[in-house]
Amino acid sequence: LSSGVHRYDFPANWKFQIENADDLYHPSATHESTSSATGRQFQRREGDASGFKVVEEDGRRPADFFDKIPHGAFDHGHTWCGSIMVGTGDRGGPLYDEYRAELEAARGRERADRLLNPSWHVTVVYPNLLMQSTARYLRVVVPIAVDRTAVRIYPMRLRGANEAWNQRIIRFINITHSAASLIQTDDVEAFIRCQDGLNTQGADWVYFARDLGGEVPDYDPDNLGGMRSDQNISELPMRNQFKAWAGYMSAAPEIT
Repeated sequence: LSSGVHRYDFPANWKFQIENADDLYHPSATHESTSSATGRQFQRREGDASGFKVVEEDGRRPADFFDKIPHGAFDHGHTWCGSIMVGTGDRGGPLYDEYRAELEAARGRERADRLLNPSWHVTVVYPNLLMQSTARYLRVVVPIAVDRTAVRIYPMRLRGANEAWNQRIIRFINITHSAASLIQTDDVEAFIRCQDGLNTQGADWVYFARDLGGEVPDYDPDNLGGMRSDQNISELPMRNQFKAWAGYMSAAPEIT
């Protein structure tokens, strides 16, 4: 069920937003200011004891778990990255426990576990649709010009869930992905700076070679036909997106 929409534009190319979705090396730098003295971010979903760890406690390096999160890719530019909700403590609390009991009654314990703790964080349906499991929203990225992009974020209330649970979903998205949020504002600032940087004459190319050659076929029953990288932070999603983009740009136009 839709619950309105957050709308905003930014003066940069649309592909920055798509790359950013499955990029797990930016949080420790871009979102460092959202973390506490212990390196943990604020709570981002109902029931967690804390937020996930953004930086190590020395404040000088990314949290180690980022290197262990998988990345995946499918034909035509579609990509995903694994869950970042690592080390947030056992989920609990009155509202969470109530919803979990309702979900188990309707779907069974195993299915409830999977729905409440998905193995993925962001999925990109290329070229311009994003889904995030933590915040429960759909994000549509709309190219306006080579240097201007519109973003539309649709919070998704859950059919059958109690109203308090759905209101918490909306609250978390207001904090993380609205135009005045603590997360998306950081990302948009980075997009604008990247656009400015690429307008200079300092370099001809942007390299996405991190973990190049480290990807392998994905034999997970849910991901058959895809590729994945399980070691180190990989730029497999970006390479896959640009491969699809280059293919679309070089394809012969249809004649009707």
